[in-house]
Amino acid sequence: MTNRALRAIALTASFALAGCATTGATFRSGVGDSFPDRPPYRAGASPRSTNGRIAILPISYQRGASQADIFDPSSAPASPISGLLAEMNAYVDSLTQAAGGTIAMRIAAPNGTPPDVQFGCVPDAGGDCADPSAPGPAVRSSEAEQPRMRLAVGRPSPEWSAAARESLDARGAQQALVLTLEIGQYWVTKSGWTNRKSIALGTNYSVPLPWLTSLETPVSVIQLT
Repeated sequence: MTNRALRAIALTASFALAGCATTGATFRSGVGDSFPDRPPYRAGASPRSTNGRIAILPISYQRGASQADIFDPSSAPASPISGLLAEMNAYVDSLTQAAGGTIAMRIAAPNGTPPDVQFGCVPDAGGDCADPSAPGPAVRSSEAEQPRMRLAVGRPSPEWSAAARESLDARGAQQALVLTLEIGQYWVTKSGWTNRKSIALGTNYSVPLPWLTSLETPVSVIQLT
């Protein structure tokens, strides 16, 4: 895998994976983890209603979401991650300003632990990506040749939920959108009679990879959950 290919994946995945958001809770919630084998990557129940104003929280960066944080890029000031976050938040601000607050508005991040979306390869007991050739429905389905992914959502802390509810009520908003930038571990997939290698980033969207890319080593992808 070349550095150029890795940079291309990181740049496109930042925006292509917006569909990885979830409207329900799975991890530590009693609902059960979701193991999709193809996009769209989502879990949980759909909102009962999409009427009313939507409160959008600042986009944050979660280091160490799928591996030890020392292996993830830093978000220190002047870092590429810091610059990306600033650009993404500025873009969201432009959307809410264009709507005049009638559809969506910005609110400050509540105190406490926010929802924790985890997306990437199915982990083994040690936290690494499980062997893609291992049997079991959680790793590979009988209908798909590619390894499955794992999508889980940790509930926010009671403090965060109470503060978010108070902030929404004060602004007349019915729902909140929580966006997080993080690193996920993706398996390389292959398709066609030539076994073309790529990474599926979203519905009908994938990034091609060099022919010599290993199928047994996951690739780090920067994603928006």
